[in-house]
Amino acid sequence: MICDNCGHINPNINKRCDKCGKELEPAPRYPTERNKSTNRSYEKNEGLFDDIKNLSTEKKIIGVCCFILLLIFAVSSVLPYNN
Repeated sequence: MICDNCGHINPNINKRCDKCGKELEPAPRYPTERNKSTNRSYEKNEGLFDDIKNLSTEKKIIGVCCFILLLIFAVSSVLPYNN
């Protein structure tokens, strides 16, 4: 267990910190608020495709056109220019 006071890592069987002597609190067996917030941020990252699905048709068309123009520019900059 990690001491909340000094950060020292103690064996799980200790009731007090070996370094500072503060009483150690047992780790909770249920998800803490800290763990819940981490899970929420992970869920937000998973929703990228859901966000794209929810876009209007007009915005999807604009996005595809921009991608095609970018692709044409990239290919034309790599290919040699012949006179």
